[in-house]
Amino acid sequence: MDKKYQIFVSSTYADLIEERREVMQALLELDCIPAGMELFPAADDDAWTLIARVIDDSDYYMLIVGGRYGSMSAEGASYTEREYDYAVSKGVPVLAFIHSEPDLIPAGKTEISPEAQEKLERFREKVRRKVVKTYTTAKDLGSVVSRSLIRAIKDKPGEGWVRGRYAATPELAAEMSDLRAKLAEAELAAKERELDRSSLAEINFSSLAQGEDVVELHYDIMGDGFSGTRIRRGSITYTWNQLLVIVGPLLLDEASESDMINAIRRDLLEKVGDVREEFGKFTFVNLVSSDFHKVKMQLRALQLITKGTKKRGITDRETYWTLTARGDEAVVAITAIRRDDARPEASLGEDSS
Repeated sequence: MDKKYQIFVSSTYADLIEERREVMQALLELDCIPAGMELFPAADDDAWTLIARVIDDSDYYMLIVGGRYGSMSAEGASYTEREYDYAVSKGVPVLAFIHSEPDLIPAGKTEISPEAQEKLERFREKVRRKVVKTYTTAKDLGSVVSRSLIRAIKDKPGEGWVRGRYAATPELAAEMSDLRAKLAEAELAAKERELDRSSLAEINFSSLAQGEDVVELHYDIMGDGFSGTRIRRGSITYTWNQLLVIVGPLLLDEASESDMINAIRRDLLEKVGDVREEFGKFTFVNLVSSDFHKVKMQLRALQLITKGTKKRGITDRETYWTLTARGDEAVVAITAIRRDDARPEASLGEDSS
């Protein structure tokens, strides 16, 4: 949507009428909204309250310093200096422009009293402590302002103003809030994955069990209806390749830990046999949970799986996993059907290159 930035232009007035005209023209050509005290009608609020409110609503504060310090407020500082100090205190981005040759400014546009001259010089020194641009003529100031503002908008884009028809409805605001939450969650997940990669990068893969290495998994034969009483514990050996083939296809997208456990349980049932004939129709085989976590952490250490990142409902308490690029290559290498039906001699911890 088309966004317009409000610029508060601060300066003395009578001595800088031409300069302010050039600045206002430059701001309008950049589709910005200039704001200065000469643009406002009389209001019930006192002058300073109105000034502060307008600065608060502005995206950038622009200061022009010529040859005069300006009329002073009750606090003993000029309104221009008070405006500058207020903008800095509020963190409003400041663009300051100071005349490069103050000695050449016509006498009618300079301070006469030594006190005002001293205050002006102190103010100039304060402003120079931050980044400033210089100018010599009104025309010169207009072009310097345009270049500086374009750079400021690029480096520090303000909030800006948009037309009312583009303003957020409650529904759009809710969608934007949800989007920001998703972006924050995705950023956190990316940081976690980066930490995982940095820690796992130090692992010597050749020292890890993998490929055709054997691992023993324990299972419990559970019975006695749905009460879950363990009848007997047994164990079966798998290779890491076999386990990856069992859970790998589920993880091509994302799968929960429950889905992974059930996949291993189904394979256990095929190997153990139909225990219901021996122990009753309510009997089932359950994978020992500590062994599942052992499998999960080993596949993660081998950088074959990583945590899923898809957005789930707030009631979904499951943990989801998915294949890494390395894991996807390994599953394809193991399961791909070859013409001679030869099984690959894959080592999951080593790069194929």
